[in-house]
Amino acid sequence: MARWTFVPPNQITVNGWLDQWLAMKAEDLEETTVYNYRVTLNRVRGKLGRIRLQELTEEDVEEWMHWALKHGRVRGGKAGTPLGVTSVEMSLARLKDALNRAVTRRLTSSCTVGSDASSS
Repeated sequence: MARWTFVPPNQITVNGWLDQWLAMKAEDLEETTVYNYRVTLNRVRGKLGRIRLQELTEEDVEEWMHWALKHGRVRGGKAGTPLGVTSVEMSLARLKDALNRAVTRRLTSSCTVGSDASSS
């Protein structure tokens, strides 16, 4: 039997939540790890960051993944060559970690991220 939890509406965006989540993580992680998380998550911020957290869909994440595998290496603000599968999977894994925490905090109702870029 499915169990539903009320999630109050909010205006927080993906970027806003990632900022908060990284600040929380920074308390427990080495500075270099936080830097690596930042770099990894910066890959998703341009395409997904302005979306309200509660409106982020699996389709949004899949679109980003397909885009990243074709044009995701951004240089000078312009999309370019493909990101490698490992880089995309690392970004998806960090995004999933952040979204799972958002679910725990009742900021959104479900995590919309899988983590298998290699099957695309």
